[in-house]
Amino acid sequence: MESSDIITDEQNKLAVKQNWYAFQYIKDPSVEIQKLAVEQHADAIQYIKEPSVEIQKLAVEQSGNTIKYIKEPSVEIQKIAVKKNPYAIHFIKEPIVEIQKLAVEQLGTAIQFIKEPIVEIQKLAVERYAYAIEYIKEPSVLIQKLAVKQNGNAIQFIKEPSVEIQKLAVEQNGYAIRYIIEPIDEIYELAIQQNPDVLILQPRKWKTINKLFDSNKDNTCSISYDTIELNDTYCTCLTCSNSFKSDVLIKWVKKKVIAQCVEQHGQIIKYIIM
Repeated sequence: MESSDIITDEQNKLAVKQNWYAFQYIKDPSVEIQKLAVEQHADAIQYIKEPSVEIQKLAVEQSGNTIKYIKEPSVEIQKIAVKKNPYAIHFIKEPIVEIQKLAVEQLGTAIQFIKEPIVEIQKLAVERYAYAIEYIKEPSVLIQKLAVKQNGNAIQFIKEPSVEIQKLAVEQNGYAIRYIIEPIDEIYELAIQQNPDVLILQPRKWKTINKLFDSNKDNTCSISYDTIELNDTYCTCLTCSNSFKSDVLIKWVKKKVIAQCVEQHGQIIKYIIM
């Protein structure tokens, strides 16, 4: 005599209520028992042979990832699963464009589970989340622009970005310069204009700074040395120890002026040192 012959349906219900995992040991469970088990834990669907559409819906409505236990799920089931969890698209073989859209519109990074996404899907993903560009192989200039216009830091995922892309990135977020290898002076200047703190984050050597000088020199550090040190309160010439308040420097920064020292034969700042 099998256990199913001596254990009643009510006993099976009680067992499943106490621990859904007991469901796997029930032979030919009734639809009621199936529903009870899946309601207890969506993963119980893996122990149901050919679950009905009702049971499938019940499972994916709780956990989108349970679609992995459903053979050839319908588009309707796929939609429910992806709405619950965009990453569930990972378990859908060759999802149609409609399902792809549904996934990336909710979560841009879901594009990582889509093989060779079309441009439309790429655009949706990046518009939803700029960093989604990380999962796009050889993104077009259009996709690159969309990404850095939303978040300049997305440039870190672009190989050898053009000067145009670099400009867009630092104009959106000056700190994006940290991801640009050997930025030209124009990029550095744009970054500082967007966020003066870049001056402290990214000290660097300048070939020339004449174009950044402010015409008003009332507060300039009129010394004959060209190395200064920045701290929270003062800007100090390391050589002669002449100082002026940092808030003056910050004021200059906002006017496109990084710092200013006057030399007899030109105005050049070679280093800015933290």
